[in-house]
Amino acid sequence: MASLIEELITVMQKEEEEYRIIYDLAKKKTGIIVSNDIEALKELSRIEQDHLSKVVNYEKKRIDVVKDIAIVLNKDVKTLKVKDIITLLQNQKKEQKQLSEARDKLKVILRDLERTNELNKNLIKESLDMIEFNLNLVKGAHQLPQTANYSKSAANVPNSAYFQPYGGFDAKQ
Repeated sequence: MASLIEELITVMQKEEEEYRIIYDLAKKKTGIIVSNDIEALKELSRIEQDHLSKVVNYEKKRIDVVKDIAIVLNKDVKTLKVKDIITLLQNQKKEQKQLSEARDKLKVILRDLERTNELNKNLIKESLDMIEFNLNLVKGAHQLPQTANYSKSAANVPNSAYFQPYGGFDAKQ
């Protein structure tokens, strides 16, 4: 049982280290998004994916270790959580403290990462909204409205008839 607890602590510490790297990358990503450096964003995302694949492996390993602990303790595999294991370690203060610290550090970095990712998501959304606005503005400038452009005879008059060069005067109207 002690070796399983040590293994769980080690896996959670490694998982937290990977999340810390991903968090640092997410903070860098914020600056890259603001500076609109697409190439740097692609490279950073590639590096981030490498670390995310490591996190997935650690997560699988952590789940397997918790399952093994549940079997040893004769607990329900589906409902046993790390928090429960910490409570069960009340007679093993050292392991309890280590596991509790590993869990707390993991929770903190995940919360920080979630906030940073939310900020990055909002920055990207604002950037896309600005791009869409600019595209609509450019399209709108090339497509002047075709309504209410009538002459005295109620025929549609081309838009160019209303736009004279600066200082020009249309004596025909």
